[in-house]
Amino acid sequence: VRIPYEVDIYTGDIRGAGTDANVFLQIYGTKGKTEEVQLRNRTDNFEREAVDKFKIEQKDVGPITKIRIGHDGTSFGAGWFLNKVVIQRYPTAKELKEKRKAKKKGLKRRTSASPSRRKPSLSPSPSR
Repeated sequence: VRIPYEVDIYTGDIRGAGTDANVFLQIYGTKGKTEEVQLRNRTDNFEREAVDKFKIEQKDVGPITKIRIGHDGTSFGAGWFLNKVVIQRYPTAKELKEKRKAKKKGLKRRTSASPSRRKPSLSPSPSR
């Protein structure tokens, strides 16, 4: 099953931080690993103090345990100062549908299982 991931790559803010090399990413999780994915979205990615966002569809690896990120060293001054990587896993349409179904089921159970609550009537006590 392939699922959507959003990958945000933060290049640092030092002289020569950017790269024109081909950058790749591989995600590892409790259910395995993704293929090695080349990250490309426009002509000038991975420049100094930039945030590059990528949407990729890859195998569901479960909770992420580690990543492997690097570049192929091509082009002049291929060095790269990677500051941070943020990866978000987005639920598939099927997962969203199942979640809504479970939520509705839970609401029905709570509604039908709860007894009707009436406020005690405050009628005057009979006088003797």
